Amino acid sequence: MTLVVNQQDDTVVGVGNERDGCAYLRVSGLTVSFQQLKLLYKVIFGICLFMLALVMCFMAYDWWEQGGMPDKWDWLDAADTLYAFALMGLTFFCGLMLVVEVVSWLIRRNSVNAARFVFARQMLTLFKQRCGKKAYIQEVN
Repeated sequence: MTLVVNQQDDTVVGVGNERDGCAYLRVSGLTVSFQQLKLLYKVIFGICLFMLALVMCFMAYDWWEQGGMPDKWDWLDAADTLYAFALMGLTFFCGLMLVVEVVSWLIRRNSVNAARFVFARQMLTLFKQRCGKKAYIQEVN
């Protein structure tokens, strides 16, 4: 076992298992792990898709209430509405991703705890490379 220890309070921040080459990193405090960011992006993207599906359901309900088949103008109106909503959702998604990335970068840059997290990640990455394995590090709470 190779331990990465925080010398300020003698807590174990990371563990490298030399037998199987696995590395584990403990996430704590304001530090946001890359897995948490990926999960956040997936949730935001899912919410945007859900909203688009909801708009499609409302349009289909309006067509059903009218009775009969929708004509050419209904289809064109639906395409225009979906295009505008998809563009708005994509803009919202990208803007929110930008804000999250900037905030997490500022936290990693200005927080001492986050700096220790980044340093421990680099140490464990070097450990994995020395073992000849991929630089994948399991992040645990």
